[in-house]
Amino acid sequence: MKSRLVVTGIVFTAMIALTAGFWLGFRQAWHLAPMAEATARGAVGLNFLPGIDAGRTDEVTYYFESQIDAGLMFWHDVRHSPVYPILKQLSGDETYAGYEQYVRRLAEYRKANPSPLWDPKDMAEVEAYLTVHKPEKAAEILTSSREAKAAMDAVVSEYAP
Repeated sequence: MKSRLVVTGIVFTAMIALTAGFWLGFRQAWHLAPMAEATARGAVGLNFLPGIDAGRTDEVTYYFESQIDAGLMFWHDVRHSPVYPILKQLSGDETYAGYEQYVRRLAEYRKANPSPLWDPKDMAEVEAYLTVHKPEKAAEILTSSREAKAAMDAVVSEYAP
């Protein structure tokens, strides 16, 4: 009887700790992560302002195009995460629905405007460079690159048919 009481107490304490950890961990991080990330985006903006003032927008365009691609590629991981179906319940927030709208906008843009970062000619040059200068890593980098492009294309085809 006494051992059963001890086990029940341990299980009960573990459940309370798990609930508190979830509430203080995941839910708080869900809200704080975009806020913390805004600081990094602001710092990137600071780096681009002098170039914009000088009329040099190529770097800014490249950055924004890369952010569009990154959003599409990372959404592929989010979409295929085991927690994706219950993300709204876990976060307790409507933000999730907004993200789907963002992804749709990114996908529609990318469908209408192919990424300049994945230009076949440029990719062939990168492959040639890697093969010569980084042969030990070339296969790994090129495979990762192809997988990233495939993930981006999958999101575009799903959200902008």
